[in-house]
Amino acid sequence: MRNVLKLLLVLACAALALAGCSAVKASQIAPDYATRYRTQVKRIVVLTMPAPANDRDVAGMWSTIGKRYVNQKFDYIAKATAFTLAPEGMDRVKALCTEADLAPVEGVLWFLPTELQQGADVKATVSAKLLACPDGSEVWSAQGEGTWPSKDDQLTQFTADYVHELGPQVEPYVAPTFRLLKSVLDTLPNPTLTDADKDDKIEVISE
Repeated sequence: MRNVLKLLLVLACAALALAGCSAVKASQIAPDYATRYRTQVKRIVVLTMPAPANDRDVAGMWSTIGKRYVNQKFDYIAKATAFTLAPEGMDRVKALCTEADLAPVEGVLWFLPTELQQGADVKATVSAKLLACPDGSEVWSAQGEGTWPSKDDQLTQFTADYVHELGPQVEPYVAPTFRLLKSVLDTLPNPTLTDADKDDKIEVISE
């Protein structure tokens, strides 16, 4: 009987992992978020650094999926994406905060991912941080991991769209990346927008 219960528990955990429900391993929000950051960190750049497997296209895919998800599901105004092959660290984050073409930038959403294809599946991990400009103070962070099939019946058109946009090399990674990022990003706090902010938000959603 005990062995049967163990087997059922393993199967239940596997089902949850495939659904993306147990992908988040930890998350935290700055204790002063409500009084400090909620109204100050709204306009952000989405950064992937370093690129998974040193692949520019996959890094661009991570940033693009992340940008579109936070724009659709949250009140952040994600106007741009960025990625680097090398682990440049906080210097790169602070540089994005001051780039004239991106101004005003109030925060950087930074993904530090890895992805490894294992047959028909992809094992993915990410450490994600929302850092406030210009000092890089941490607003939110989360870590997640999991293994998902590359071919996901629920994301067939979604995958096809990214393959059309970025090329066939990203195809194995689109669905697993979305599953992981969705789980992790769903732990983000939501900022408060002014009426002027809402006009900017309409612009980025329509892009």
